[in-house]
Amino acid sequence: MKILSLRFENINSLKGEWKIDFTKNPFDSSGLFAITGPTGAGKTTILDAICLALYHQTPRLTVSDKQNQLMTRHTSSCLAEVEFYVKGQGYRAFWSQRRAKNSLQGNLQKPVAELSTLEGKIIATKVSQVRSEIARITGLDFSRFTKSMMLSQGQFAAFLNAPANERAELLEELTGTEIYGVISQQVFQNHKSANEQLNLLRAKSQGVNLLDEQQLEDIEKELASLSQQENTVIKKQLLFQKALNWHNNSEENDKHILNTKTQLDNITQKKIAATDDLTKLALSEPAEKIRPIYDAYNDKNAQHNELVNDQIALNQSYNENNKVLDQLSKELSDFDTQLKVKQQKDAEVENLIIEKIIPLDGKINALELQSAPLIEKQQKLQDSLNTTDKKIEQLQETQGLLSEITSKQAQYLGLHQFIKSLPEKLPLWKNQYYYLLQQEGELAKLTREQLEYKQQVDVYNEQLKQQQEQQVELANVKVYASEQLLALNTKKSLVLQNIDLPTEEAVSEQLNQLQRQSALQVQALDCAQRYQQLTTEINQLNLQIAEQTQQLKSVDINIIKLRDQYRIQQQQCDDVALIVAQQKVILSLSEHREQLKPEEACPLCGSFDHPAIEDYQELSGNGVNEQQLRLKALNEGLSKLEHQGKAASVLQAQLTTELKQWKKQLHDKKIEQQNIQVKWQEYDGQLTINLPIEQLAEIETLLSNRKYRYEKLCLAVEQLQKLNQTIALEQQKIVEQDKTLVFHDNQINQIRLSLENIAQNIQTVIYQQEQIKHSISEQSKHLKAEIDLVFHLEPSQVEAFITDNEINDNLINTSVINTSAMSELLFKENTQLASAEEFEHWWSSLQDKITEYQQTQQEHEQNNINLKAKAQEITFELKQQQLNQQALTEVSDQVVNIQEQVSTLKKQRYDLFGDKLIQNVRNEILIAQNSSATERSNIQSKHQAILETVQQQRGLISSVEKQLKNLTPLRATAQKAWKVALSNSCFEQEHKFIQALMSTEERERIQVFAQAIAREKDKADTLLEQYSQQASQLLLQQQQLLKEGVDSFESEALKVNLNDINEQLKQCQIQQGQLSQSLKHDQQQKAQQQSLITDINEQQIIVDDLAHLTGLIGSADGAKFRKFAQGLTLSHLVHLANKHLERLYGRYQLQSQQSDALALEVLDTWQADAVRDTKTLSGGESFLVSLALALALSDLVSAKTSIDSLFLDEGFGTLDNDTLEIALDALDNLNATGKMIGIISHVETLKDRIAVQIKVKKRSGLGVSELDHCFKVEK
Repeated sequence: MKILSLRFENINSLKGEWKIDFTKNPFDSSGLFAITGPTGAGKTTILDAICLALYHQTPRLTVSDKQNQLMTRHTSSCLAEVEFYVKGQGYRAFWSQRRAKNSLQGNLQKPVAELSTLEGKIIATKVSQVRSEIARITGLDFSRFTKSMMLSQGQFAAFLNAPANERAELLEELTGTEIYGVISQQVFQNHKSANEQLNLLRAKSQGVNLLDEQQLEDIEKELASLSQQENTVIKKQLLFQKALNWHNNSEENDKHILNTKTQLDNITQKKIAATDDLTKLALSEPAEKIRPIYDAYNDKNAQHNELVNDQIALNQSYNENNKVLDQLSKELSDFDTQLKVKQQKDAEVENLIIEKIIPLDGKINALELQSAPLIEKQQKLQDSLNTTDKKIEQLQETQGLLSEITSKQAQYLGLHQFIKSLPEKLPLWKNQYYYLLQQEGELAKLTREQLEYKQQVDVYNEQLKQQQEQQVELANVKVYASEQLLALNTKKSLVLQNIDLPTEEAVSEQLNQLQRQSALQVQALDCAQRYQQLTTEINQLNLQIAEQTQQLKSVDINIIKLRDQYRIQQQQCDDVALIVAQQKVILSLSEHREQLKPEEACPLCGSFDHPAIEDYQELSGNGVNEQQLRLKALNEGLSKLEHQGKAASVLQAQLTTELKQWKKQLHDKKIEQQNIQVKWQEYDGQLTINLPIEQLAEIETLLSNRKYRYEKLCLAVEQLQKLNQTIALEQQKIVEQDKTLVFHDNQINQIRLSLENIAQNIQTVIYQQEQIKHSISEQSKHLKAEIDLVFHLEPSQVEAFITDNEINDNLINTSVINTSAMSELLFKENTQLASAEEFEHWWSSLQDKITEYQQTQQEHEQNNINLKAKAQEITFELKQQQLNQQALTEVSDQVVNIQEQVSTLKKQRYDLFGDKLIQNVRNEILIAQNSSATERSNIQSKHQAILETVQQQRGLISSVEKQLKNLTPLRATAQKAWKVALSNSCFEQEHKFIQALMSTEERERIQVFAQAIAREKDKADTLLEQYSQQASQLLLQQQQLLKEGVDSFESEALKVNLNDINEQLKQCQIQQGQLSQSLKHDQQQKAQQQSLITDINEQQIIVDDLAHLTGLIGSADGAKFRKFAQGLTLSHLVHLANKHLERLYGRYQLQSQQSDALALEVLDTWQADAVRDTKTLSGGESFLVSLALALALSDLVSAKTSIDSLFLDEGFGTLDNDTLEIALDALDNLNATGKMIGIISHVETLKDRIAVQIKVKKRSGLGVSELDHCFKVEK
């Protein structure tokens, strides 16, 4: 993997957008470059940007949509983009984040990420997908990337000096080989589980009890005797159940006969109660015949009364509307007179506007337009003059402040010349101090470890005592659990004896048999019940079909009668219609007959004789109307007959359909009954019921007994399952006690082994403490001497330094700032280092002073330049002020002259027209005219509407009068026809006719009632005959039962006998079940014992194999196989590190210790291959060895991907000049292999040695930094 370019914006102190292209000049000619700059400038920020673009996090900070400390302060967005090259393909990784609405105070939004090829093909757009895709493509996740491409010396020094276990865990993390520890733990766990399973099998085999041969023979004989007894009891049970069923059926049949006779009595009572309605129905028949003539007479009377009422209402409304029409005509004339006066006044106002007001407004507008630009110019000149005055005032004030500041800065720079030498030394002192502080921390850590080891010894001794006491308690608990197991096996035997079965297998077999038959038994019972139900339904259908057939015959006879009446009525209707048609033809010639005169020719036939004129005149009167009324009555009677015929046909169809359906149902039910008989034969064969399907009560009794047996077996199985579970739990407890005892033995051995290891560790810690104390003493002396040599101040400089620095006497005062006492700030008595807080206070105070001096120097130069610029600006602004004042005076005079002319013209306009606007006045006139026109239109509309209404009412009055004239003779004719019909009927007076009439609904209701009474009586008669036949059959069944041995048919006696028989059968079945269960249980125990022996032998083989494998690589914590595997990894790492160490520093070689494969030691080739501990190396030597390890780890981690770019964020300040030269030579050699190497440092020698540099510069006083201008992205 090789980094091609980096683009980032607003990351930490580097504000703005920057891009570094490593494929262009100067990086293309030299792969070794340095990132330089003062402390805190932002050198590491460049590496943070690379991590951010690839993995969306940095070694120092992480970002999310809740917090982002990497975004530059006072900015609203940041981004990072890296182009890299892997295995012949280029990729681009992009990441960015912004605040809401690009506001500085807006909430952080979710980060945006994208991974694509350099050709533009998108690979991933989600944050999580981008990270996983980069790890897949490069073979490096974030942890491996920061340990293979970005190397930190501090981290790998910790690896060099880490204990063996920590070094193994770190190697697992770097190489991804955690699987070896997991394998070790799994092997140990597999052996443990297999051993537990073996112990459990052995415990189960000890609890098996078997029957002898004599016991088995006795049980089989007793079973045969019980089976014979059971068959005898079952036959007796079926006989008494049949007698009880006969008793129940006999009682039920007697009830049916009594109910049927009661139903016949009720029908007779209903018929007597409805006598009045039936009589009324008979009287209504003659009234219905003349009802149409009566209805026609009533219709004519109603039409005549309605027309009279309409005539009165129309006359009254006509008179009122005439009055309203006269009033509206007068209003319309008055309104037209007022409208003419208003139009004359509006014309006078319009003339005034056109002749005088409009010309005055034109002059005023012209003058105002002329003055507008002058007023605007006047205001601009005044604003410009005010702005110039303020600017001159501000410039003069700024000039004075700058002069004062420049003078103070010059004085400050003169007093602090000595600070120039501090920036070069402070970083070196800081690195050396923190190295010493780290050594002291290691010493304190070793002291704590020694104390912890002693505390662990006490804890292990206490644990050893507790383990021994618990071992004794567990042995007692195991004995108690064995006693509980024996008691549970005894309870289990008692349960099997209670159900008369020898074994659990016998219980399960019998239960399974009953369970398999349970579904068939339910189906068989349903089948018998359905058969009984079908028998009842078939009998009912036979009754219904007979009744429906009789009713259908009555309907057929009624239809024939209606058809004969309809044919006669139709003939009469046709005859009367012919007479009415002829009379209409005669009436149509009435006008011609009226014009005929004696001895004059007829205009139609030319005859001079007119013999039938008088006869035709009599026909044109009441004769025609009488025939029409008769025709209407006949048509209505015909319609009524047609309606009755349709109703009868519908009833006939309905009855026919129902009869067909009932016959079909009867046929289907008989077929179903036959199918049920076939199914019953199948169920009888499978369940051995041995009963005909008609004996439902006996079948229900037999199946109920089988159900009781099934429930009892279910209860026994449940009890056995609970006992087996409890037995298994007790056996498990015994096995667990055995495991626990073995575990405690292992714990005791482990504790003793731990005590031995702790004793060895204490000796190692004491040796390491002595080595670190010697190293701290030597390096402290060296650092103290260097500070005393470098830090020297004159007395005047010391006083000024203390005054400006604001540091308390706790750190710096005049007594310690001299030629030799400055180092006492860092080293107290006995070369003890000051605390980190004290050092940081001292170091940061000096650093702040350096920064303040540099900033003051830059600000002093800038202020001198600013003073000259301010003086030139003041001179220019004074000249501009004078010119603006002259122009303002001229413009003001012109504005005053125009305003006086406008005032005069406005006064003339006010005298003529006031302050009114022309458009407003015209709009008011127009609105008034429109309103008048609208009002006149409304009056005109009302006048026209009333006029139309009056004309319409005239026509209606004429029409009503004409209708009354035509209706009067028709009304008289209808009245005459009604009187004739009434006199010919059986009714003497009209009110008797009205009393005899019935409503259609009431008439149909009484007819339906009469038919229903007849149907119910026929049905009751049929049922009574059927139940009588059934009573005869029951008598025959009783005689048959007496022959079979039943001496009493009383219900209570039969039930007592059945209960005794059921109890005998139950006891017999219980004894059979107990014996069968005993036999089955013995068979199961034998099979179980044989199976356990086989399982124990197979499990023993598995345990032996796993025990051997556990002895090789298995352990509870996975350390055994992990140490072996990581020892091989470390050997390979040492081999790679020695290759780099040969190029870096040929004196030393690394190797693994013989006693511990994960421990490192150094081979000194300059001292006859003497072996040294890694902690004895000096700071520079430790750095070189750590660098070699870091490079080796980079090679190890990058096994999947070639690493062609390295970035070293190292502490080169710990190296002397010679060692630094060696390290740089090594980096040059590494660069020669083709790797691009970037180094972050501020050591001057390193800066001079590396030509290609990325310089990070702080901006004065702004808190941000910048790169060289060539890296700036211009927008």
